[in-house]
Amino acid sequence: MPASPRDLPVWALAAASLRAGVPVALLCVVSSAGSSPGRQGFKMSVTAAETAGSIGGGIMEHKFIELARQRLHAGEFGPVLRPQVHRREAPTDRSGMMCSGEQEVLLWPLTIGDLPVVAAIEKALLADIWGQLLLSIESGLQLLSEASPGGAASLSGAPFYEYQSGPGWQYREQAGLSRPRHHCGRRACEPGFVPSPVAARF
Repeated sequence: MPASPRDLPVWALAAASLRAGVPVALLCVVSSAGSSPGRQGFKMSVTAAETAGSIGGGIMEHKFIELARQRLHAGEFGPVLRPQVHRREAPTDRSGMMCSGEQEVLLWPLTIGDLPVVAAIEKALLADIWGQLLLSIESGLQLLSEASPGGAASLSGAPFYEYQSGPGWQYREQAGLSRPRHHCGRRACEPGFVPSPVAARF
């Protein structure tokens, strides 16, 4: 486990923005398959002037940053779920990248009502406290800890990431832990990219 949790800058920017009254949105890769530039669990926080974290880079990430900023500027606070297909021949949901993988990205505009949970997540990451992040269309943003009712039973043996799709979608993630980054790279999915002979062996 890294000394500094990967997602800490994401939640730190989100918490600081909410405290300052600055509109901020969370971007999260809730599912991924194949050679996707952003693996499940990758996150960003986005304001009009700043970003923290990454959902995989490239043109796809740029498009989601712009979408988040547009929605924040317009005061649109409903969540958005969008599949991204990294194949140029895909009939729909083409990302503009060519990794041959797929991912689904959640755009979740945060509100001042989310501040207690956002701050708790930041604190859990700083203290390496075991917990579970929950995002769902029905219950919003939550952090379940062992001290929560039924927390120990819910967290015990749970997968690191879990996503249930559909109208009542739900995303779960173990908080306070991080998996190593493993993906095709920010440039490797861009059209026209040719890997070096050394890089191609990894």
